[in-house]
Order: sequence, then structure tokens, then C-alpha cells
Amino acid sequence: MTLAIRTLADEMETTIKVDAALRFDAMIESKDFTLLSSRINRFCPFEATGMVRAEIRHGSFLAYMLNPRKPHGYGSRLLEAFLGVLFEGDAPLDAKGLLERNAAAIEIRREWRDIDLMIVLPVTKTIIVFELKIDASQGKDQLQKYRGIVERHWLVNDGWTHKFVFMTKTNEAAQDNWEQLRLAQVVHKFDEIAAKGLHTPARETLVHYISMMRRHHVGDHMLKDAARKLWAQHGEALDYLMRNRPNPLRQLFETLKSQAGDLAAGASTPGITVVPDEPASGNVRFGVTEWDAVPGFLSSKEWTASGRLVLFELKYGNGGLSLFACIGPSSNPLRKRFLSALLEKGVITKAEAQTRKWSMLNEAEVFKPADPFEFNQEEAVRTVSAAFNLFVARVFVELDQVMRPRQPE
Repeated sequence: MTLAIRTLADEMETTIKVDAALRFDAMIESKDFTLLSSRINRFCPFEATGMVRAEIRHGSFLAYMLNPRKPHGYGSRLLEAFLGVLFEGDAPLDAKGLLERNAAAIEIRREWRDIDLMIVLPVTKTIIVFELKIDASQGKDQLQKYRGIVERHWLVNDGWTHKFVFMTKTNEAAQDNWEQLRLAQVVHKFDEIAAKGLHTPARETLVHYISMMRRHHVGDHMLKDAARKLWAQHGEALDYLMRNRPNPLRQLFETLKSQAGDLAAGASTPGITVVPDEPASGNVRFGVTEWDAVPGFLSSKEWTASGRLVLFELKYGNGGLSLFACIGPSSNPLRKRFLSALLEKGVITKAEAQTRKWSMLNEAEVFKPADPFEFNQEEAVRTVSAAFNLFVARVFVELDQVMRPRQPE
């Protein structure tokens, strides 16, 4: 009876494995999976050069492609399409007319007085100012400051017309009455031009840029439709893949988390006693016992059970591991005095000194593998441990001079 049950179980397991393999094969051979693979698994020079989230590089690329005098082969087509999005429905400022009247006098400026992008049309005395945001948000009074700079340089009384444009991938409302331009609109217009098949020197580069923007920033409806169909038809196979997705970086973090005591001991030296503090899911925390005796130091109420005001943290995220020295919330006067002293020494910024809850005092990225799925775990542990020791030693001296100022002998 036992043998029969075991045989039946083996047959069922074999059937399940065969069925799972057939489902994976069907998914991989489907046209939707082929579309996803072809559009995602492709070489992209912008990803290779780290441009995906670098606003300065986005601005430089746009300035180059919009300049009619650059040898990309599009002439003024991209600039006309770009301005067409801005002036759509605005008869007095139609894009084609502006370009024809200004012709060779057009100027494309980058980082003039820190302004991301400017288009100067001197014949018609029109200036268009752009602030570009990829992941960041607009700074306080940033747009107002740029408006003031431009209006003082190109005076309305001299006949200049100004147009201020906040260009972003999100729905963030622009301050100071700047017009909003979604990056998705720009990408769509560029895509229309690239799809016409003009054999220009830069067509392939433009196609790569459009593809990168769709994958990372503005969305791709074709990819989204393919993904929805794959989940509808192959949900079980995809669920299995998600549950069994390898994550060596997370494994490294969990290893380091389990070795918090060893990390603390390794960073301790005569005069610096590092101890593990209360961890969280995405970070490991450490305290320095020498600071515990400072009046008011154990006053943090909304952080860890120790109440320590300053902690070192090892955090996992953004494809790597980073170290931080953080100060937590406290109503004790020590917190304000400590931050004011760090500000005076130039260790932190004014914004960091004015935070009422948590604030970063120092940080360092210590491990970010080129391939998050392929690296030596043992070597990575040694690398992070050594970096942790150096970070604690360096930052402790910097903070200790303020936390426990030496009395003159």
C-alpha cells in the first residue's frame, strides 16, 4: 500500500512539473512575451552611460537635438515639434512661424545662470525658459528666482515676450504660474517624427532615447497591454516566478543583519564602543555607548527603544547598501544645540539643521554591484564590514567634537 501511494505521488509530481514546463513554454513563445523581451532586453546607450535619472544629461541631450545647427540631420523638425506642443492653439505664437522668422538667429542655451534650458528667438524677441525635473521636485522659490533673472535680463519694456515652462514626468503643480509640460507629450511628438523613417545620422539615438523614456519615465501603452495579457493568460507561471525570484543583495543584507554584533565589535576601538540597536526591516542600527552619558542624549521618543538621539544605520535599497548617521526626533534642547553646532561647523546644511524629526548627518554608499544577481557574498561581507569600520571612525570624530566638546586644558 505504501509503495502504491509513493508511486502515485511520484506520478503526480511528474505531471505537475510537465504541466508547469508547458505553461512556461507557452508564455515564452507567446507574441506578448516576445514583444516585452524585444523592447526591454535591448542595448540602450542612455542606460549604459547612467543617464536614466540624470537631469543634467537629459537637458544636454534635448538641447543638442533641438538645436537646428547641430549635425543630427533633423534640422528644425524636432524643435518645431517641441514648440508645437507649447504653442498649440496659440495663434500669435505658432511654432512654425516663429522658427521661420528667427531662422539662423535661434539660440539654445544650457545651464545659463543655472537654468536648465532656454530657447532664445531674438528676431521676434521671444524667450522660452524650461525647468526640467526627472525624479526631483521643484525647490522652494526656485521658479520665482529664475523668472526674476530672465525678466531682469530680457526686459518686457524692450519688447521681450517670456514663456516659463515647468517640464516634468509627474502631475506636480508648478509654482509661480509657470506653464506645465509633461515629458510624455514631448516623447510622443519625438516618436511621431522618428516613426517617419527619416534616415538621419541621429535617428537610432533618438529611438533609443524614446524607448528609454517610455521604459523608465513616461510609460509605454504597448508594453502595458502586453503585460496585462500575460498576467491574464499566464498568471500562475508569473506568480511562481515572482515567488522564486533570486535576490542575492537582500541575502547579503540579511547576512549582515544577522552579524550585527560582529559588525559592532569590528567598528569598536579604544574610546568608541559600538553596539547593535533596534533594527527594522530595511536597516540595521547601531549606537555608540560613549554618548549615552551625555545629558539629554537618551531622549528620542519616536525611534528605537534605546532612546538614542544619534544612530548609525546600514540600509538596503536602490540596488545597493548604504551607511548613514542619523539624528532622531526629540524635544530635549540638546538636539537643537547639537544641530546648530554642526551647522556652524559646516557639517550639515541649514535645511538639515531645521528638521524637527529625522535628519541625515552623513551618508556613504558602500556596496552597489554592477550585476545585482552575480557577486561573491563573502567578498561583499568583507567589503561592507571594512567600509562600516571606516565610516564609523570618521563620522564619530566629526560628531563627537560637537556632542562632547573638549574643555581647554
